[in-house]
Amino acid sequence: MKQKKINRMIDECLTDFAFGQVQKIMSITGWKWGSENGDEAHVPDVQELMVQSLKLLRDVAEHIDDGSRYALQTGGLQAETVDGVLSLKFVVAEAESYGEDA
Repeated sequence: MKQKKINRMIDECLTDFAFGQVQKIMSITGWKWGSENGDEAHVPDVQELMVQSLKLLRDVAEHIDDGSRYALQTGGLQAETVDGVLSLKFVVAEAESYGEDA
């Protein structure tokens, strides 16, 4: 896929994502992020959420043509590509079971 199209897909995800709502949920629940430089853990602001989302989307987009599912997540944010579709999510809780015998 051409880089111009990938950039447009990333921009769409960032434009359509409800960063304000995510930040509000994080504030209400006290969901804090640590930092790499040792600063005190804090609830991220909208700008921090956007910067981290952009990083995740760019990294995931490198695998958009691989033909399989690829995802990265941190701090509740999840960027994913499946079958050429790029998505950004805020995951509060998740569980899976494949029902396989142990």
